[in-house]
Amino acid sequence: MRLVIFFILQFFFIHLSSLAQQPEPKIYGQVENEKIGNYTYIFFIDENTKSTIPVDLKQALKTSSGEQIDDIIISYFGSSDKYQNVDVKQYLNKETKEHYVLIDVKKIKKIQNIKINGLNLNEQVFAEKKLILLQGKYFKSYLIEGEKKQIEQNIYNIGYPNGVVKSFQVKTNISQNIDLTYNVEKGEPCRIEQVIVENSNSNLLNFINLPIETGSICDIGAVQQKLSEIKINYWRDGYMNAIAFIKEVQYSKNKDRAKFILRIDRGKKTFIKISDEYNRDLSFDFS
Repeated sequence: MRLVIFFILQFFFIHLSSLAQQPEPKIYGQVENEKIGNYTYIFFIDENTKSTIPVDLKQALKTSSGEQIDDIIISYFGSSDKYQNVDVKQYLNKETKEHYVLIDVKKIKKIQNIKINGLNLNEQVFAEKKLILLQGKYFKSYLIEGEKKQIEQNIYNIGYPNGVVKSFQVKTNISQNIDLTYNVEKGEPCRIEQVIVENSNSNLLNFINLPIETGSICDIGAVQQKLSEIKINYWRDGYMNAIAFIKEVQYSKNKDRAKFILRIDRGKKTFIKISDEYNRDLSFDFS
């Protein structure tokens, strides 16, 4: 069997075997084999459900040769978002000299439930940010590794830089949908050890009242939100060039402590310039 990997709207893992002298496999099911042209087709969905070949695919196969069959089947199922795996085997019955094509496709099932063990409910909400495989979406196995990395990045951002996804389970439930479970070890939280505001010309009172406390969890998202509020307040006061962001986070060796280096600068105040009917300039405070 030769392996062909292709990408048409999504990744498929397709296994193809060349024409070979093989015994006819034992087939179970109520649907009759389908004779199309010079070939007899046997079509399965999810390995154990024997099905009829779709009418439009059957039409495309009517005038095809043995060399074209594989490509036609690949293109047909590859253009659909309902399948993720296709097995195509061609074989010749020694005794009857009859050519067979065995097709086995796996349907993509929808995700009914997703759970992340090891986190509380609030943490789970943040851990699910930017995930693709969510409730109601089609399950695609090739996305799992990327999802694990995204979860680890998400829990890193809420203050657990040593968190890892240790394992995951994919189960088909009684509704024939997918229950997806990730098992997370978030480790010990990181605590803010020091906050440094670098090269700032802004109001020092803002730094004294800066709502980022030493000893609190290194929640990068929360810090960014607070800095965004500071910037918006400067804008309201007429400082339209104000900036406020995290320049750097320096972690200790085991990442249980961190130094946050911030860049906050309100910049110069913005004024609008208006001329009167006599072309005299009038300056107004933007705020």
